[in-house]
Amino acid sequence: MHRKGFTLIELLAVLAIVGIVAGIGYPQLLQFIQNQKAISATNQLLGIINFTRNYAVSSGEPTTLCPSSNGKTCLNDWKHPLYVFVDSNNNQVIDSDETILRKLQSATEIEITWQSWGGNKYLQYQPSGFTYKQNGTFYICSIHQASTANNSIVINRGGRPRVSSNKEPKC
Repeated sequence: MHRKGFTLIELLAVLAIVGIVAGIGYPQLLQFIQNQKAISATNQLLGIINFTRNYAVSSGEPTTLCPSSNGKTCLNDWKHPLYVFVDSNNNQVIDSDETILRKLQSATEIEITWQSWGGNKYLQYQPSGFTYKQNGTFYICSIHQASTANNSIVINRGGRPRVSSNKEPKC
């Protein structure tokens, strides 16, 4: 007599093994997802910084990157969308006659802080590609404790950005 199928004990044993493997793997999966979000936010921020610098050099006009909640006034809260604009009068306000070149929506579950020499709430590139006394660091951190991908983007006096990983984040 041949039986087809599984016994209850065999089915429970398989379910127990699957449950144990899922329980071990799930926290690692969450950490992986959070790390990838932080890496993606770092790459997006680096891309918009490079765009700002390249546009300033190629257009010959001061170009500003700053967060704004209303698309007009620069804030010091980098949770808001980021705007790149030609700041022809150097007032760090998006005036009606100034062109918004790019807008980057803020990343969810990521905290960004900007610490610059002089405490400016914006990053501005001159036509030479240099910042005007604005070397500083962007700190990019996940808001989740499980994430270990806390990065920073360091901007030197010459305006060049580079990515660095934070062992002790300052978010």
